[in-house]
Order: sequence, then structure tokens, then C-alpha cells
Amino acid sequence: MNELLVITIGYAVSLVLIIWLGTFVLLKDWKNSTNRLFFLMCLSIAGFQISFIFGANTADPSLAYWFWFANLSDIFIGIFYLHFIVLALHVMPKYKWVVRATYVIGLGIFAACILYPASFLPRVIPKMYFKTYLDGGPLYAVMLGFFLLCFLISLIIMFLEQQKHSIEGKRRTDYHIFAVFYGLATGVTAFPLVFNVPFNPMPSLLVGTFVIPMVYGMIKKDLLDIRIVARRTTIFTVMIFLITAAVTAVSLLSNYLSEHIPGFSYWMVPFLTALVATLVGYLYWQKSGEAEILKYEFINISTHKFRTPLTRIRWAAEAMLARADLPKETRGYASHIRESVMELIHLSNLLMNAVHVEKELYTYTHTNFSLKELVENVLVLFQTIIANKNIKLTVESPSNLPLVRGDRERLSSALHVFVENAVNYTPHGGNIDIKMKGYVDAIYLEITDSGIGISPDEKMHLFNKFYRSERAQKIDTGGVGVGLSIAKNIIERHRGTVGVSSKGTEKGSTFWFTLPISVK
Repeated sequence: MNELLVITIGYAVSLVLIIWLGTFVLLKDWKNSTNRLFFLMCLSIAGFQISFIFGANTADPSLAYWFWFANLSDIFIGIFYLHFIVLALHVMPKYKWVVRATYVIGLGIFAACILYPASFLPRVIPKMYFKTYLDGGPLYAVMLGFFLLCFLISLIIMFLEQQKHSIEGKRRTDYHIFAVFYGLATGVTAFPLVFNVPFNPMPSLLVGTFVIPMVYGMIKKDLLDIRIVARRTTIFTVMIFLITAAVTAVSLLSNYLSEHIPGFSYWMVPFLTALVATLVGYLYWQKSGEAEILKYEFINISTHKFRTPLTRIRWAAEAMLARADLPKETRGYASHIRESVMELIHLSNLLMNAVHVEKELYTYTHTNFSLKELVENVLVLFQTIIANKNIKLTVESPSNLPLVRGDRERLSSALHVFVENAVNYTPHGGNIDIKMKGYVDAIYLEITDSGIGISPDEKMHLFNKFYRSERAQKIDTGGVGVGLSIAKNIIERHRGTVGVSSKGTEKGSTFWFTLPISVK
């Protein structure tokens, strides 16, 4: 196998990979500016790779010239990458002038290359084992210098900002730094030959793989979701293959019948096939839709029907407790009734939230507020049970903790779940410690308890909907296992991360999450 064929196949595989990863990140959250910029960067890299594949394999210099001219996409690789890094590190306000200058200078170089193509690419000629290769001019050197400068500036920004980020933020930055060094080490090998330095550009076929650590760093917290997506992708790939095979078979069958049966119309087989496929698809969609509607209607109706009598019982209990002449024993019963009703109301709210989360019926209203105050407000709801269980509670927070931006009501519900878990599973005389820390990009909150702990097997399923371990069911018989799933969804809808750690059963646990800070 000759070298040209090897490098062409390598670039083709790299091209498919870069487009797939770019599309994967975009579809994961296309509303996210960071994801969109990553996709644009991948498209620019794909432009460079397409230019290389067609240019290297085209012997006609006049045609190959325009294939190689598409190397101009290198300008946009640098621009989009720097912009992507600034957004990913949440430092856009600080470096917006750098980003703007990059766009202005980059577009200026692009315009100059278009206006003076001979200064950018005077000619393409056979070099080494390539049918044609670039012979770069002065503007090509300027473009290459700008391209490398964008990555150098990105590295400087990452090194300057890395220490100001949370632990999770530092890890993500490490992946990006590694990706830059790896990408430059492979990608720049394509350029020496442009200036007639006899260096084999074979390593540049790996340039597309430099985005892999970047993608991993971006979506590392969602590995379980990625496995699900990967399984679905595999299923869809098989389905596409089968559909393609079916279409081919239908086409061959139509040709055969048209040739051997007089008067048979070519379009009849495809038409009948499409009709059957549409009918089957419609019936499947209708049945699955009916099942979903029945499920959500049942939960909606049940929770609404429960709320009215529960609210009346709560009012009656509170009215009894408001009486000064109520006997002590009766007051105790009324207090228990109120607490039980509040638990049932909280349960119905959880079920309703589960529907809203899955169907995305709830519109988030974002405001800036103090997470410390939110913690204090939630803890008030657990004062009685904390006192009854003689739990030692500590709350640590710096005085200059930044404000968070998010939906206060939703985040209050999520925090309620984490605190409730800690209180329920911490034994009498145990400890609960709540700590908050502020970073340049996020606020970190952790809740550590001295409760029943979590085994490695339990940890794998902890955030799954309706999952409850056997030990948890014995301690808290009233739970349904949707709280942590809802809380995780709420935090992630706020662009935060959620996690849990435990040294094992009976050794306590730590639930933590991060939230983006308010950008002034």
C-alpha cells in the first residue's frame, strides 16, 4: 500500500470522526454557545481535511489549486477554538477584547487571501508522493502564524485561569491543554512541506483525533447518558443499514418485475412498500403515544386529586394547633397529623415534578440570588427533626460567596432533596456538615453526613428514577426514589454538575453539586 493511499484513508477516517464528534456535541445541547462553537471548529477542521484529501489526489494543477486553496479554513479553526476556550472557561467578560481582535484580524487575513490569491498560494506542484501539494506564499505564512498564535493565546489563557476554577473545572482544562499539545504535534506536520522543507506530513492524518479529549472533558459528567446515546446510535446505525438494504432490494425487485411482467409500472413496488411502512410507523407511534399519555394523565390526576383533601387536613391541623387551650396530648396528635400531611404533599409535589422534568413542561425563570440564604431557608424546614434526632449540624460558607444564577424555586426543591436524604439516613447523635466554596466559574456545595453510607453497587444506580436500596427502604419506608433523579436533572438544567462519594456502607456519604455563578 503506497503512502498516498495510507494518508488519504487516514484523513478520510479522521474526517468522519471529526464530523461525528462535532455533531454529537451539537445535538447534545444545540442551544449552548460553547457547543455551537465546538461544532463550527469541527466544520473548519473538516474543511482543511477535505482540502487535503482532494488536493493531494488531484493531478490537474488548475483543479487541485482550488482544492488546496480551501486551506484558508485554518483561519477559522484558530478563531473558533480561541472563542470556544474563552466560553468554556466562563471568562468571556474578561477576554472579550481578545476574541473580538481575533475575529477582526482573522477576517482581515481571510479577505487579503481572497483578494490576492497569488500571494496566498502561488502554485501547486507535485511533492514527495503527492500528485500535487501546496507551494505557500507570503500570505500563507501570515495565515499559518495567525493560526498558531490563536492556539498559543488559548494555552496562555488556560494556564492563567486554571487555578481559579473548581476541581471539576481544572480537570476539564487539563483535557483541553492536552488536546492542544497533541493537536499541534500532529497537525503542524502538514506545513513544513508547504515551504519546501522535506518533512513527511504522514502524522497529520491523526489531527482529527485531537478533539477526543476535548469532547471527553466536556461531557465526562454524563458518561451514563453517553452509554445510552451510544447504544441508541448503534441501534440507529443498524436500522439505517437495514433500511438502505431494503431500499436497494426494492429497487432491484422493481427493475426485475418491470422487465418480466408486461404492463407492470416501476413505481408500484416502492409505492406499496412506502404505504406499508407508513402504516406500521403510524400504528407504532399511536400506541406508544397513548401509553405515554395515559401514564402522565394518571400521575397528573392523582396528584391534583390528592392535593385538595391534603390541604384541607393541613389547615384543620394548623387551626387546632393555633388554639391556646388545646390539651397537650391532642396537640401532639395534631402536630403528627400536620407533619404527615406535609410529607404527603411533598411526595405529590415530587411526582408532579417528575412529570414536569420528563416532559419538560416547566419553564425555568433565572434570577441572581444567594445560595447561602437558600440553604438557610431549607434548613428551617428540618429544624424539628434535626433537634429530635440530636444531629449536630454545621454550615460553612465564605463571606464573599458569589451569587448564583438560576431558578430559585427549582433549586430549592433540589436542595430540599439532598438535605432530606442526609437527615433521614443520619442516625441519632450523628453529624451533618454543609460546606460552600466559591470559584471563578461556579459555586461548589457539599453535604456530608455520618449516615448509612453507599456501597459501590448502590452508587451506580443512585440517581436512577425510582431506585431505592434495600437498606434505604428499611430506614425510610415512605420514600419512592424519585427525589435524587429530579434533583440531578434540575442541577444539570442549570449547567451544573452533581456527584456523590462514600467510603462504603455505614461510613457516611457526601453529596455535592456545582452551580454557575451570576455573571455581572
